[in-house]
Amino acid sequence: MEIDGWKDDFSTEFLFEMELALLSETQGPWSIGDTPSGRRFVGGIVGGTFEGPAATGKLAPVGTDFAWIRPDGVLVPNVDLVLEPSDGPAFALHYEGMIDSWLDLQRLRQGEDVDVSRINWTIVANFDVPEGPHEWLNRAVVAARGRVVGKRFRYRFFRLV
Repeated sequence: MEIDGWKDDFSTEFLFEMELALLSETQGPWSIGDTPSGRRFVGGIVGGTFEGPAATGKLAPVGTDFAWIRPDGVLVPNVDLVLEPSDGPAFALHYEGMIDSWLDLQRLRQGEDVDVSRINWTIVANFDVPEGPHEWLNRAVVAARGRVVGKRFRYRFFRLV
């Protein structure tokens, strides 16, 4: 619907699904401790894959998540990754967002029965892509939803159009 020439809704275009291999699968994150922003910690991302109509490839084993847990229990990820597509040069992906409730997510990762519909896991991503087949991502507005698969995190990325 348009109102005064403005579109009042968005549609989405599926880009790719990404699965992260986390260092915490073998060792826990590094704790920075309590700060004015909340409890800070750093997690390593040691690889993974992504696949979809926009790009397919693997993640370089150099990712980090400088996350914090706010006093209200919401986790705020702050992630930097390097994606290596099968058809072009590597590029950077940065995302932030929120996971609410972090406690429910931790219980799920420990194998407990959790109502996953209670977990709001949404991120906004931006890319830094050199010249090549994926440079259009530099101008895309991208959001994703996440979930736990085993001990790994999986995201589905969408471009807002």
